[in-house]
Amino acid sequence: MNEDDNELRERMKGRADVPFRPELKDSILAAVRAQQSSRRTRRPRWAVFGTVGALAACVAIALTFTLTAPMSKKAQSAHQQTLMRATAAAAYPLAKAPIAITDVHIGTLPGEPKNSCVIATLKNVSEHPILEPQVFGVLSFTPQGTRTENWLTFVNAPSAAMMPGQTVKWGFHPSGPHANGSEALAETPHLVFYLAHKVAPNQADIIWQKSSLTVTNVQLTPRPTVAGANWQSVQVNATLWNPTNAPIDLRQTRAVIWFSKKAGESFLAADSIRFLFHMTPEIPGESWPSVVEPGQHIQVAFRVLSTNQSDFFSRTPHVLAVEAPLVQS
Repeated sequence: MNEDDNELRERMKGRADVPFRPELKDSILAAVRAQQSSRRTRRPRWAVFGTVGALAACVAIALTFTLTAPMSKKAQSAHQQTLMRATAAAAYPLAKAPIAITDVHIGTLPGEPKNSCVIATLKNVSEHPILEPQVFGVLSFTPQGTRTENWLTFVNAPSAAMMPGQTVKWGFHPSGPHANGSEALAETPHLVFYLAHKVAPNQADIIWQKSSLTVTNVQLTPRPTVAGANWQSVQVNATLWNPTNAPIDLRQTRAVIWFSKKAGESFLAADSIRFLFHMTPEIPGESWPSVVEPGQHIQVAFRVLSTNQSDFFSRTPHVLAVEAPLVQS
């Protein structure tokens, strides 16, 4: 993972850092010295249908550019292609899966505490079967009377294939947010499913933009369990570095954590174990700054939970910082 850091430092020597966003118009750029670094290493979720998955360390991307004199049409064409490649590398353009989602509500699944689960109706509105690895979901919550997401997690589609036109019930028991002293969920749930692969930016319903934060020193620590438990938990520790000249607010950042079987696989890989967290502290007793100043390094930690069959320590862990907001419903 250190080679990512060395490559980043080499490419950024003597340059001012500008986060590359898809909204930038071609007209404001005349030439690009955009180069990317990539990647590296949240928390546990228990899915009622299917398996939950994954952690990984990912170095966020910083791109730089300089303005020059106007270019010829030929140069502009080449420049536009460069921008498209840079945009693709710096972001995850995602399209919604062809799944109609209705009746998302808090309820009770068999064997779970009262009102501790999210239940929804899913319908395959495509002409093809939808398999669990082909899509991934994001479940988020907003406090009553607000539209600001304050808790979110990855979820899976039903483990059985959804045939064209088929309608199924879906359920999930999240680890939060609960009412005080209760297992009951206390906020409004929102659910969306995306195709588990990148699409062209002009076909995307949403683009998850990589943060300028660099993530390094990703380490795993096993956590104690109880005898006979069907789950296991590990703590993911990492270092965040702000290589830019501007402060980065972690309250506007999310952590994508996944464990991959192959070192180079992204969180979209079908067999990854993936998790989604806020970048601000959620572990009792843990604290770190909410703003990372230019050049500052800070330590962060996340706890993930999955079935006891999850082979965390035989996989490569990754953590990727992405800019918020990144959820829709």
